Amino acid sequence: MKTITSMTVLLVFLSAIAPAYGNLLVTPKRIVFDQRERTQQVILVNSTTDTRSYRLEWVEQRQVSGGSYQVLKTEEAEGRKKASDLMRFSPRQVTLGPGERQVVKIVARRSANMEPGEYRSHLLFSALPPAIEESDEEVDGISMKLNVLVSYSIPVLLNVGYQSPQVSVSNVKVQERPDQDNKFADILVALDKRGEYSTYGTIKAFYRSSDSESFEQVGLLNGVSIFGEADSYNAMLSWMGLPESRKGELKIRYEGAAEFNGKTFTEELFPLDL
Repeated sequence: MKTITSMTVLLVFLSAIAPAYGNLLVTPKRIVFDQRERTQQVILVNSTTDTRSYRLEWVEQRQVSGGSYQVLKTEEAEGRKKASDLMRFSPRQVTLGPGERQVVKIVARRSANMEPGEYRSHLLFSALPPAIEESDEEVDGISMKLNVLVSYSIPVLLNVGYQSPQVSVSNVKVQERPDQDNKFADILVALDKRGEYSTYGTIKAFYRSSDSESFEQVGLLNGVSIFGEADSYNAMLSWMGLPESRKGELKIRYEGAAEFNGKTFTEELFPLDL
């Protein structure tokens, strides 16, 4: 008699840097309600050839340096401005066949005389395990099946009385990669933020040699969010194709995207002498 063992590995990815996670396509990757909006929607698409089920629920998270998240316990989330207290969504569980899509509707319920600030929660999409099926592969009489379950969350924000925070570059460091024949480098950028509201956009790095009058873009990092509770963000940009002359200036620009399109949060110059 065969013994069937089902091993389920839960991999939780809580960053918002790409729209596809595992086999679930999520669009958009962030939701922001302005002062007037009442409804928004998220589109889910099953990109696999199998039927998949997902459970939807709120989760509260705190952003830490570097852009990663820390999931908060119930008691840790008390007293925070949570979007989950102001919103409802449907459906709460979906089953999608191959290539099928589902629209999830989110409705905001504002109250009178709301306290100004950023109200944020994260909507979590958790893959549910499929029915256990017998595998044809045996190891020492034990049949094993590995189900990799992927969960992903997107931030949902509602701003009351938004005021643009102040952002500055507190430090820039360029580290060459000796293992790449010094033709590649990492640009380490430390951002400081003051203010209780979020930013969202792209960090760009430009280089001008000491014998040139123009800057050339040498680094790019998209989808940079600094949420309300965070006061710093550490980013790394890749610089490919280092020039022979590495003495000049670096210009670091953090420019807005999405609802901040056309806005520059900060742009600063730094001397470079490698």
